[in-house]
Amino acid sequence: MARIRIIWDKRTVRVWRAKGTNSQLIEEFSASDVSGLLAGLEASKDTSRMTHLKVYVDLPELDHHVERVPKLSPKLRRQLLGQRHLKMYGDEPRVWVAQAMEMETEAGQQFFLISSLPEPISKAFTQWAQKNGVVLEGLYSLPLALARIGGTESQVTEPFIQFLGIGDAGYLIARDAAGKVLFFNRLDNSEPGPEELEAGVRRLVLFVEQEFSLTPELRSEPPVADNDAALVGALGRQKTSPQLSLVLPAEKRRQSFQRIR
Repeated sequence: MARIRIIWDKRTVRVWRAKGTNSQLIEEFSASDVSGLLAGLEASKDTSRMTHLKVYVDLPELDHHVERVPKLSPKLRRQLLGQRHLKMYGDEPRVWVAQAMEMETEAGQQFFLISSLPEPISKAFTQWAQKNGVVLEGLYSLPLALARIGGTESQVTEPFIQFLGIGDAGYLIARDAAGKVLFFNRLDNSEPGPEELEAGVRRLVLFVEQEFSLTPELRSEPPVADNDAALVGALGRQKTSPQLSLVLPAEKRRQSFQRIR
């Protein structure tokens, strides 16, 4: 049984096989759209022997934003967030998930971090997995999944910004003093120069100040690319809620039944 992790970052696809506490890179290729990615998987499915698949994406079509809503019942909250989603994207079919940020806020308010992906991209993965008898364990936002790694620094007493580098990209992750994720920003370099880093930090700080009235500072250590295999291994071990998977609700239910069988 081969558990496969796919990192699809813009045009680069990296296929990893779960191996112990880390992961092993078994293939890398370019794909400008989901059809190209699935063609690459089709060509390698026999050699990879995949049975279970997790996919992490960071694409131009992937969107994240923060919503502040009144404290409501789960049903009414979902309806309100759905109405706002419709207002933002119009009739474009998209899959979206909302993660409660569990922040200390004024009475009667809740923050949710929204991730949204065009529906055709999501459906292409589920249809391919069903056709090939592969269990799709989830389709997740790569930056959000990376942001859920770490954040428990015991010596931190103020909001801060953490840097993680994976593949060709780097991510600036803003956290509050308790280590909870506020937001994140992508850099197109896993080892950015001072000017690129400064510009990214400035954009992220401005957003966090506007949304949360907090001013995080970049941790002092220089940004370097992290160990990709260890990061992919950590991603695969995350106890990620299926509710955060960017898969259509009906497909989530079908996959749950498939696991039971």
